[in-house]
Amino acid sequence: MTSPIFWTIFSVAVGAVPLTTTPPTAIGQETEPIDAELEGQRRPDHHQAARLERCTSLASASNGASPLESLQIETGNILLYERFFEQFLHAQPVFRMDHPLVDLIRTYCYRHILIVIRQDLKTPRPTGWVQMNFLVRDVETIQRELEEAGRRLEATEGHAPDNPFPLRLKRMVPRNQCRVDRLEVSGPEGFMIGFNQIHKETCRPPTVNDDPRP
Repeated sequence: MTSPIFWTIFSVAVGAVPLTTTPPTAIGQETEPIDAELEGQRRPDHHQAARLERCTSLASASNGASPLESLQIETGNILLYERFFEQFLHAQPVFRMDHPLVDLIRTYCYRHILIVIRQDLKTPRPTGWVQMNFLVRDVETIQRELEEAGRRLEATEGHAPDNPFPLRLKRMVPRNQCRVDRLEVSGPEGFMIGFNQIHKETCRPPTVNDDPRP
């Protein structure tokens, strides 16, 4: 039996996704609302296909690197991810599919990566530990923007002004033979997004015993 806990770490290489100093919106991705006529639709149409193409086109045009096209995450409660991606990160929705008695699917474009969230209605599977990591140039700006996004979300929901998705900034942690300032954003059910700002002066050639984590 497959364990519901998936120990998976995804990294986005420098060549796969261009670095940006300040994301265009609070969370680094242009926001486009779901068209009203697409609500509840069970398969993509040409509008959704166009969103998909826009999401992945930048990564596909990179300097010969093999781009990461998509990431699928299982969840026991898709509403948690709707809140995380739509209300907190303001990620661009691409499409949604509801299959009665089978599953619910939500797809978002975040930093030019297609992220598919699926809830199996017969056997819901909590996410477990999944990390998605990005290289950035200004981790402190992203931290401030995410803190503000968290305060806005809490104010909208009428709760105390505290970020519902905890942030943690780590200084000078080792990653890939370099030291980085790392911002961790804790999402639902163990899902985490990491933003790594490299200190290039600390980078060194790899050795046999180096930690392979991004």
